[in-house]
Amino acid sequence: MLVATIRLSHPDLTMARTFERVPNVRVHPEHQTMIDDGFVHSYATVCCADLARFDAALAEDPTVLDWSRHGCDGDPVYALELSTDRLRFGPVFVDIGLQVLDLVGGDGGWTFRLRTPDRGSLACLRRYCDEEGVSFELRSLTDIGEESALGLTVEQREALRVAYEMGYFEEPRAVSLAELGERLGVSATAAGRRLRRATAAFIEHSLVDDV
Repeated sequence: MLVATIRLSHPDLTMARTFERVPNVRVHPEHQTMIDDGFVHSYATVCCADLARFDAALAEDPTVLDWSRHGCDGDPVYALELSTDRLRFGPVFVDIGLQVLDLVGGDGGWTFRLRTPDRGSLACLRRYCDEEGVSFELRSLTDIGEESALGLTVEQREALRVAYEMGYFEEPRAVSLAELGERLGVSATAAGRRLRRATAAFIEHSLVDDV
């Protein structure tokens, strides 16, 4: 079992124009539904310092047919109607046998965390990206089972490994929680939650029985 973190970018990807105009935004889709009329209905948490600028970019993005914002404090949730006429990877992932664990958009593209049965599936995805002119970047690849010997899930073990590699545990920290979340393909809040759960699971599995 493999878990890969990849980054895809292309001018025709969903919300690519918005990401170009608002490079510091982070869009974390929570739920998506395909509608028969040719669009995808999605709810996404948005982290952006300038929501007015983000709203203006959405209004001019050809991949966004309609949108509404819910909440103004913290990270608001957006209801988005997205066009299916542009370059989309959901059907491609299904055909290849890849399962999306998480994704986050921003900084010119989309970062995906994928569960894949083997390296061949990732090779198929890379070939497809090459054919379509899509930039493909493999950021991490972990070969582990559903549960590790340390009592950690796939997501928890990867979070701890990436946090260590990026210097999150150094003093002072080399990266912020937001930067760690971007690398993992999740929001800063989700990254912090995952680290806390991973730490608790590791302590329980490794130390509690010895007390």
